[in-house]
Amino acid sequence: MNKRKRKKIDHQVKIILMEWIKTLVPEDQKDQVNLQNVLTLAPAKEYIKKEGHEVNLSVYHPRWIKQKVKRILKKSNLNIEEINLDVFKCKMNHYEI
Repeated sequence: MNKRKRKKIDHQVKIILMEWIKTLVPEDQKDQVNLQNVLTLAPAKEYIKKEGHEVNLSVYHPRWIKQKVKRILKKSNLNIEEINLDVFKCKMNHYEI
């Protein structure tokens, strides 16, 4: 993956994360969520431990979103800019990511 594509994916990850966080906060605080502070509002735990020794990425952590966006791009003919929260949720269910 080249540097330009990686930067576009990183930017789109922030947009998806911002849209998801806006669904969680009350109406009066939605305007406070923006691209500059979205990473501070993201889930703090990067990994979740399961039974035994299995460790998975935390859901809606920026790295988790980045992995899913890459899989969507690989399995579909969408552009990076076309992926938003709605498309993300739909494709996750469709591709069983």
